[in-house]
Amino acid sequence: MDDALSAPTRLWTPSRVLITRSASELPHTAEIVRRCEAAGVTDIDVLPGDRLTGLRGETERETYARAKTTLAVVVAPPSVLKPQPIPPSADWRIDLAKGCPAHCQYCYLAGSLSGPPITRVFANLDDVLAGIGTHAGRGTITSGTEERGHEGTTFELSCYTDPLGIEHVTGSLAEAVRRVGAATVGQRR
Repeated sequence: MDDALSAPTRLWTPSRVLITRSASELPHTAEIVRRCEAAGVTDIDVLPGDRLTGLRGETERETYARAKTTLAVVVAPPSVLKPQPIPPSADWRIDLAKGCPAHCQYCYLAGSLSGPPITRVFANLDDVLAGIGTHAGRGTITSGTEERGHEGTTFELSCYTDPLGIEHVTGSLAEAVRRVGAATVGQRR
């Protein structure tokens, strides 16, 4: 067997965690900090304000490398709090985070997100997930169609990151899945 195929999977763990002041006051941040510390992260800073600073290096390459090893814990802006329709894949899109720590050459995120490619996870998870309860049963892709109605309401969790790749340091995806399951029980025809 090829050694590359039998090698254990290595989880991405940030070298550095930046927490905005507003995010530092939210309960989900404490869970993220606990998980990061358990993963061995020692460079965890609470910023004095809500702007992410210290991301730029002296060169573009240094800026990129610094951003790809940093996790920022921020408060999701109001625009993120309303679920968005996302045909044809799902009824609604709910973003748990933005940005990705991977280095995929084919990635559309590299050209569609501005600034250094830092991964931002949203600390106001209760606010972000509130739309699950208000939008279950209200979709047009699966819940509102004859051919896919049996699927119930479908939610895409983060189209601007891979939430599974950062789950071990956030816990956001497990909570979102739990809430989707609770909200959509009884919604199926």
